[in-house]
Amino acid sequence: KICFHGLRGGEVFQSLGHFFRYNHNLAEIVLENCELGADGCRLLRLAIDGCKGNSLKCFKIENDYRINTFFGGGNQSFFGGEQLVDIIMSLIMHPQLKKLRLNRNIMGRNECMALENLLR
Repeated sequence: KICFHGLRGGEVFQSLGHFFRYNHNLAEIVLENCELGADGCRLLRLAIDGCKGNSLKCFKIENDYRINTFFGGGNQSFFGGEQLVDIIMSLIMHPQLKKLRLNRNIMGRNECMALENLLR
């Protein structure tokens, strides 16, 4: 299990590339209250893509942080849109995944379609 809490940016995923690629016992990835941004989400997706073992059974993104959106002043989580779609799509290569938790993330039409593909 690897857990990231309060992470800002995603450079750590690039640094841990070999860990993700060669750890055939990695069963769970957890991100709690992380603010990755577009580049960090891309690096996370690449790290998930790099997991070559068939051990990943659980993936969680749990956010309590909120930011104000530029338009309308509402609240928005740090994961949503194409960032979340790319992360979900990278999980398709892990058919042994049994648990997916996406607390407090924006789930629009594209995200739901990505989840549908994952569940097939």
